[in-house]
Parts: sequence; structure tokens; C-alpha cells
Amino acid sequence: MDGAAEATLAQHKPRPMDRTPGASTSRNNRRRIYRRTVVVILVTACLAAGCGGAGASDETTGSSPQGGAASTGRTVVLEVVGTGTTDIYYHAETNETVKKAPLPWSKTVVLELTGAERTSGRLVSITPGSVRAANGQYVAAQCRIVVDGAEVANNRAGESTCQHLLK
Repeated sequence: MDGAAEATLAQHKPRPMDRTPGASTSRNNRRRIYRRTVVVILVTACLAAGCGGAGASDETTGSSPQGGAASTGRTVVLEVVGTGTTDIYYHAETNETVKKAPLPWSKTVVLELTGAERTSGRLVSITPGSVRAANGQYVAAQCRIVVDGAEVANNRAGESTCQHLLK
């Protein structure tokens, strides 16, 4: 062989880490999985922190951190009516379950919306359990959601859940 051919072969000679079949592929897969795991953790942390949206208002002046923008606090009342007791699952501040709640039942919360929630919304929902109707059959208890004094959702049409996208 001449010098040029030997130089070409030397360039294509396997490196020591490539001699074990699948070694570099395995290493690359581990790196890829590690990177994805880090990204998932960072995204989860961002969502848990409210996507970096606006925080609560300044307590000393009553103004918001965005230089005097209007308050984003919304008063939400979740209600279940009827007689007897039932289990209630709701999502407002957090996901909660109330076992054997005496009816009628209500929960009032004030929700501060983040910047992202003011744009895309925040789902508020309530799913009541069953109660015995006058005819003896079990039916979903009636529920409703009231935001700032106005009813925005109910299940009078027979749905099992009341939900509202709060903005």
C-alpha cells in the first residue's frame, strides 16, 4: 500500500471505545435519558411554581408586583345540595376529597391567578357522589360553582360534574 491508502485506512480505524459493540450507543442512550429526566424535572418545578407568573400583591401597599395592575383574586364557591351525606371530590386550590360530607355542603376559596392562568385559564371542578332520589334510585347530587357572586356552572342537566375554566 502506498502512504495515501494507509492514511485513509488509519482514519477509519475503530477507536478503542468503539471496539465493544453497542458501547457508544448505550452511553448515548444514558446521556439522552439523563437529559430528558432533567428537562422533565425542570418543567415540573416550573409548573409547580406557577410558571413564573405574577405572585401575590404587595401587602404593604396593596399594589400588585406588576406596577399597579388590578387584583387577580377571584372568590369561588363550590356547592353541593341535597339531603343526607355523600363523598365530594373537588379541585380549586388543590385536589381534595371530602368523605361523607353532610349536605348541603359548600367550600369558599379565593384564588390568585398567575399570569399564565389569566391568559389560558384555571380549571375549577366539583364531582359530588350519589344521593338517594325521591323515587329511591341513586343519582348524582346537584352541584354548582359560583365565581364572584355569579353562578358559572351547575349539573342540573344531568351531568355528574360541575366545572368552569376560571380566567
